[in-house]
Amino acid sequence: MDIHKPNSSSTSRRRLIPALAALGLLATAASAWAADAPSSKPDRAQQQAAFQGYTNAWQAASTDARQQLLKDALATGMTYQDASTHAEGVAGVDAMIARFQHQSPGVTLRLEDQLLWADHGLARWSMMDPKGGLMMHGFDVVTYDPTGRIKSIVGFFDIPGQRQAPAH
Repeated sequence: MDIHKPNSSSTSRRRLIPALAALGLLATAASAWAADAPSSKPDRAQQQAAFQGYTNAWQAASTDARQQLLKDALATGMTYQDASTHAEGVAGVDAMIARFQHQSPGVTLRLEDQLLWADHGLARWSMMDPKGGLMMHGFDVVTYDPTGRIKSIVGFFDIPGQRQAPAH
């Protein structure tokens, strides 16, 4: 037996050590991630319904209907923020939507898509003119409370001032 040449068994073990170490790191990361995850699984149907209700409030025919949609969709103390507006709570969001409806009669929002993960969401919507023509797209980053109601919204509008081309 040549003492300078390792046997195949020890070579195999040395090759496994980095792989085992990587698996250990992954297991540790997975445990930490699971510990940070919400303890109860969010109700995705409630989250979807809450955001659809919020979207519907933008074209509600009456003040009472709009306020009820918002009460059902929004958590107490929720916040809304976009590049030009900040609103808090059902009353603040209701006032913001009322101003929009007064300034833009007949303009509606249509929910196009939602991505949900735990208590986070990303919604894509379209703003339509009174004849149904597309005015713009927008995106809302949403957080939900444990009951599935909207806790915060950060809105982005797909307009030239907010779109930045990636640097190459």
